[in-house]
Amino acid sequence: MLAEVVHSAADFANQPLLAYGLSSSRRAPDAIHP
Repeated sequence: MLAEVVHSAADFANQPLLAYGLSSSRRAPDAIHP
């Protein structure tokens, strides 16, 4: 049961990272982000 709680918490915490990755991948290319 505790493992499921930890798994769900990790999934929940991962969502902002995924959103950041999607937004940064949609940026236009520039000198820093080729």
